[in-house]
Amino acid sequence: MTMTYDHDLLNYNRGLELFEKQKFGAAKTQFEHSILTVDDQNSEISANAHFYAAACAIELFHKDAEFLLKEFIRNYSTSPRSSEAWFLLGNFNYRKKDWQDAINYYDEISASDLPEPERSEYLFKKGYSYFQEEDLEQSADQFFQMKNESSIYYAPGVYYFAHINYEQGNYATALKSFQSLENHPQFGEVIPYYIVQIYHFQEEYDNLIGYGKPFLEEEDVKRKAEISRLVGEALYYKLAYDEAIPFLENFMESRLPKQGDDYYVLGYSYFRNNNFDKAAEQFSKISYSEDLLGQNASYHLGETYLKANKKSYARNAYRSASRMDFDSGLKEDALFKYAQLSYELSYDPYDGAIDAFKEYIDAYPNTERTQEAFDYLVNIYLTSKNYDAALASIEDYENPDLRLQEAYQRIAYNKGISLFQDRLYKDAIAYFDRSLKFKFDKIIAASSKYWKAEALYYRGDYGNAVKSYEDFIYAPSAVLTPYFNLANYNIGYAFFQQDKFIEAPSWFRRYTSYSREKDQVKLTDANLRIGDCYFMLNQYDAAYEYYEIAVKLGKSDPDYSLYQMAMTQGLMKDLKGKKKSLEKLTSSYPQSHYLDASYYEMGRVDIALGNNKDALDKFNKVVDQFPGSSYVRKALGSIGQTYYNQQKDEEALKVYLRVVKDYPTYEDTREALIGIQNIYTDRGEVDKYEELIASLDFINISDMALDSINYESAENQYFNGQCKEAVAAFNKYLDRFDKGIFALNAKFYRAECLFKMGQEDQAIKDYEYVANQPKNKFSESALVKAARVNYANANYPDALAYYKRLSLLGQYKNNLLESHIGQMRCNYKLNNFQGAIANAFITLEDDKIDQNIKIEANLIIAKSNLKLESPSEALEYLDQVIENGAPSQSAEAMYLKSRIKFNNDDLDSAEVLVFDLVETYQSQSYWLGKSLLLLSDIYMTRGDLFQAKATLESILENYEDEDDVKLSTRQKLQTIEELEKLPAEEEIPEFEIEFDESNSEEPTNVETESPNNSEDNE
Repeated sequence: MTMTYDHDLLNYNRGLELFEKQKFGAAKTQFEHSILTVDDQNSEISANAHFYAAACAIELFHKDAEFLLKEFIRNYSTSPRSSEAWFLLGNFNYRKKDWQDAINYYDEISASDLPEPERSEYLFKKGYSYFQEEDLEQSADQFFQMKNESSIYYAPGVYYFAHINYEQGNYATALKSFQSLENHPQFGEVIPYYIVQIYHFQEEYDNLIGYGKPFLEEEDVKRKAEISRLVGEALYYKLAYDEAIPFLENFMESRLPKQGDDYYVLGYSYFRNNNFDKAAEQFSKISYSEDLLGQNASYHLGETYLKANKKSYARNAYRSASRMDFDSGLKEDALFKYAQLSYELSYDPYDGAIDAFKEYIDAYPNTERTQEAFDYLVNIYLTSKNYDAALASIEDYENPDLRLQEAYQRIAYNKGISLFQDRLYKDAIAYFDRSLKFKFDKIIAASSKYWKAEALYYRGDYGNAVKSYEDFIYAPSAVLTPYFNLANYNIGYAFFQQDKFIEAPSWFRRYTSYSREKDQVKLTDANLRIGDCYFMLNQYDAAYEYYEIAVKLGKSDPDYSLYQMAMTQGLMKDLKGKKKSLEKLTSSYPQSHYLDASYYEMGRVDIALGNNKDALDKFNKVVDQFPGSSYVRKALGSIGQTYYNQQKDEEALKVYLRVVKDYPTYEDTREALIGIQNIYTDRGEVDKYEELIASLDFINISDMALDSINYESAENQYFNGQCKEAVAAFNKYLDRFDKGIFALNAKFYRAECLFKMGQEDQAIKDYEYVANQPKNKFSESALVKAARVNYANANYPDALAYYKRLSLLGQYKNNLLESHIGQMRCNYKLNNFQGAIANAFITLEDDKIDQNIKIEANLIIAKSNLKLESPSEALEYLDQVIENGAPSQSAEAMYLKSRIKFNNDDLDSAEVLVFDLVETYQSQSYWLGKSLLLLSDIYMTRGDLFQAKATLESILENYEDEDDVKLSTRQKLQTIEELEKLPAEEEIPEFEIEFDESNSEEPTNVETESPNNSEDNE
């Protein structure tokens, strides 16, 4: 027995030696031999051998390790080592990070069941397991029980105890524990961050500053950037903004994730330090945030811009703040300041001030500033250029007071004027009527009547125009307006346009007799029109009197005045006077459009005076110098007649035959055919005449009588103004006589009737037929109408072709001018920009063109140059349009000019132009929208996303049409919203503790840097 026992003890002791040397495999073998050789399985040696064999399995991570320990506990429950076995089971699962199993095994014993140092290890590992299971109460309780300061687990236990209390907001307890570790070689470097955080949460700013600042002066400080932030914030809360800035900047320069508060605190510090540019930069980064911080940032961004005298920027920022409800007092103040700035600034694209002040009054009806807001509102109404918004706002009041009535009257009048300038006459009339709803200002009331009459006149409603002009003239305040005498002139024209030649002269005379009238051009023109009226009434003495006055004044169409005076003299049998007047015309105005007519009439005078040679010279001059003139046919006829009268039949016959050849219509050749008939009859060669007639397509001798009768019937109805009946009669005539003698006449007159009846699509066929025939007396009129109708139908190629022919064949000055205007427009529509420019220049050479046409020509030159990528060539013409154009034209030109400046990187000039456009042309919604889009591009180029976004949001809220402006606005907003998104906010990771059980001397390897730490944080 003794030998066996000794042998068992030998294996057991050898196993203990190996176990102490951590040779667990060999030790396990010895313990297993001991177990096999021990006779008494209940002996202490057997129990210990089983325990150590299981412990070796634990260390060796054998699969049966846990089983062996449990078997030991089951078989030797009374063994002193059973507590140690439970402890080893806990540690085994702790190493596997099976935290709950570890806790369960640890719970089988208490710390008092274990000796030191296992007791501290037990408390730490059980506490840490609870920590990992997020049972912080139990975890803290385990750490709190650790009292052995000499244990290697003591410092980590204190750290986690402090950390848990820190997380739970028990800052005093946490602070005391952290402070105990300040000088610890392993934990000391991470403790300062916790301590400054705790001071921050406790609002112990003096302690934070005093503790944190010295650390920041040291090298290799962990989480230096974050500590710098906390020191900066502490100084911020102490109102030491100047001192705070460097610490806050240090944090912002790091690569750590930033929170909204970080931008706000630095921005406000800059603001209080009068560094407004930097303050705006920080506030802008969070001003879009939909929370209290965002509202504060927007408000202080407004304050910042206001301090920097950037009022338009401040306006947008206040607007943003006023739309948030997180701080009601701030919301009210922001709304009032937004409205106030909108009023003060010329830049208020959609009259936001109106809505803002109304919103303020509605939301805060009883504040100290309510009356001030209403006073502002009235002043806005009186000065607003966003007429529709202002009118709609006033109409919301059930009983507007006198100030609002005055504003309404003025706004409606101004809107009417704007529409009139854009030639939207029907709409203008409606606004002039709305202006007359209130008659607070008598001058405006009278002026509304005048401009209503003007609009009616330009619409061709001459009868109602006369009534409105008379309403104006008889208004008591009319004489105080600059339009008083002009109304007399215009009434005269309204009657003149209606061919009411009896009524018109008296009104023109009222105009010319007004003692204060100084407009020499209109005085000349009025006398001309009086002369024309009397001329049409066959009152030639009176006509001559007024033509003579017009000639003496000479400020309007002097060549026409002379020509009409000459024609009147002829009708008065004053042939010498007629010739003298015509000679003066041809010598004084060598470029006159009346030269061909003048030479022809001079020839007729010479015939009457028996000066046949001089007459032939004049007629031949017409034929030779004016080959495209309608007077050529007349001159040829007169030459033929003169030769015939001189018995020069052969010369006469040649001329007559030329007329028949060049003008193949019965109407144009009738007199020539009579001359030919007379010559052949005199010669006894009637058969030659018959052969000639038979060869002409436009004459059918057999049907000539019926042809004439049928045509004359239709023609009579046409000249009697019975268009419907005339069209039916012309249809009947043309059906029967498709190539009738008067087919050309019939088709032209039918076209005229169809055009008057609004059937342009039918009329164009006849106009084009007439225009495409050899030159005739209707050619010019047909070309004009064919070109106009094709242009109106957007058939620009055909319209251009007719306008070109009109420029070659036209005799009348107005038609020639129209031909160049038409070519200018068609070429532009067809992208022939060089052609558009050329015709625009020709148009501008006429010093009497309508101002609207002059502006249009300048605009087309400018836009064509832009299309040809010559923006510098466009600027001069854009300036002309901006200065003199109608609102829609000027707004477009100003937009184009601002875009040129933008493309040239002259952002400041582009911005100024946009602001000018917004101030001046609020009623031009499209160009306003386009300009605001450009303004957003300007802000984007400068990197100011806040202002760009505010501008785009303003368009989106107020622009009504769904067109390219709205589409571009949405696209640009989407781009900005993607750009302004901050990186996803990341939680700054806390310090982590991990354990390396391979280090027998140091149970904990404290990893003091978070995975995201970098040299920026050193």
